[in-house]
Amino acid sequence: MGRGIDLREHGSKNLGATNVYRILGWKYAIPVALVDIAKGAIPVLFFAKWAGAAEHPWLPVVLGGAAVLGHMF
Repeated sequence: MGRGIDLREHGSKNLGATNVYRILGWKYAIPVALVDIAKGAIPVLFFAKWAGAAEHPWLPVVLGGAAVLGHMF
């Protein structure tokens, strides 16, 4: 709820970076986009290191795909 605007009632009614950009502008959209990216990147990096990506080079790809699917649904 930036600037007193409930994004769920405006634009696409989505809380993602694109709708934030359309309604509130780029100053609000950039942090939202960075958080969205971090939501996918942090688990991939953490588990790839923890589970040994050197032994399983396909692991980051699978985890990245899971992050994308989780973000979509």
